[in-house]
Amino acid sequence: MLTDICSDAEIILYHAQFVQSDRLDIEDKILRKAGKKSDSQERRKTIIIGTQVLEQSLDIDFDLLITDICPMDLLLQRIGRLHRHTGRDRPDTFQNAVCHVLGSETVFDNGSVRVYGEWLLLQTVKNLPHQIRIPADISPLVQAVYNSVDSDNPAYQEYQRIQKEKKNSAKAFLLGKPNGAVFSGLLDRTAAGSDTEAEASVCDGVSSVEVLLMMRTADGMLQFLPHQKEHCTLDTHILPDDDICRKVAEQRLRLPAVFCQRYSMKQTISDLEIQCSDVMHTWSMSPWLHGKLLLILDESLSATIGKYRLTYDIKTGLHYESEAKE
Repeated sequence: MLTDICSDAEIILYHAQFVQSDRLDIEDKILRKAGKKSDSQERRKTIIIGTQVLEQSLDIDFDLLITDICPMDLLLQRIGRLHRHTGRDRPDTFQNAVCHVLGSETVFDNGSVRVYGEWLLLQTVKNLPHQIRIPADISPLVQAVYNSVDSDNPAYQEYQRIQKEKKNSAKAFLLGKPNGAVFSGLLDRTAAGSDTEAEASVCDGVSSVEVLLMMRTADGMLQFLPHQKEHCTLDTHILPDDDICRKVAEQRLRLPAVFCQRYSMKQTISDLEIQCSDVMHTWSMSPWLHGKLLLILDESLSATIGKYRLTYDIKTGLHYESEAKE
């Protein structure tokens, strides 16, 4: 493991499977270590490991970047975090901005293909130069990838099929055309399904499902996670006050991709609705919690969805393993 190889380094893990309060704490730490105001001593022996959520919002600067292959626009966005802040005193070995791209062959791992599709990865590898000038090269490189056409290529055919499917799926949740007669029912959904299904269908990329993470005690009451500062005990049959409901709404995190695939998402939502039905019968009356799903952990901070056992940890976030016997 990396912790064994780099035992004297501080390793920070960041991804979407942390509750909001923990994620904000990690973001603060990352900004102290790699933000605009970070100094050489703070940055020393720091390794930050993150998924694609890391590239989306934080103003951070890396001396060296190692990334998995991804579509060109996302890759360039990640590279934009490399030597981002000028005038920084960097170690001699990192004077030049270098990005190592892993998996840049023509055969990709299943995870990357599932998230991005094979076609965009193939075109990114094909058009990826050894040297990149930012921002001058951004537009031509991105256009080269997304304007590529090969109607006879199975990967391109699959890409086109998925794009069409996404478009049609999102259309199902468009508002109906107003007829000028009445406003009643205008906001009703034009297709059956929960808000969670709609959000997952409209979301670009791999579908996602957000849940609110709480813990159930042995006597059936709900609590926030043990390391959090809110220590109240909540009756599942009584609607909490508005402030507590707001704090519960801040317990959101995104479930791992395995629970949000086309073949598993409906079953995931069904399992969650069953598990939290006693709570949401009352709690859904709060505007903060209406239409939300709870993932309720036991006192060991674990829960089961389908064949998977999920566990939450303050340092590693929500992770899962199959309960299926070998």
